[in-house]
Amino acid sequence: MEQFQWEFFGLDESGTLPAHLPMGVTADGRGPTEPDPAHHYECWCSDVECPLTLALQHAWLAGRRSANQ
Repeated sequence: MEQFQWEFFGLDESGTLPAHLPMGVTADGRGPTEPDPAHHYECWCSDVECPLTLALQHAWLAGRRSANQ
């Protein structure tokens, strides 16, 4: 299995950060929450059809709450 690479999603407008990153948000979707704990995670891009957002939602619904599960 090929390792996931952030570069696959491209860089942001400034060309410095990946355009898609997991961001911790509150129960009502406000974020980023750091350094406070997140309720769940969404993609930084805020696009509801983003593949990363969809993957994070599926993981949440499947009960995945940490990397150890």
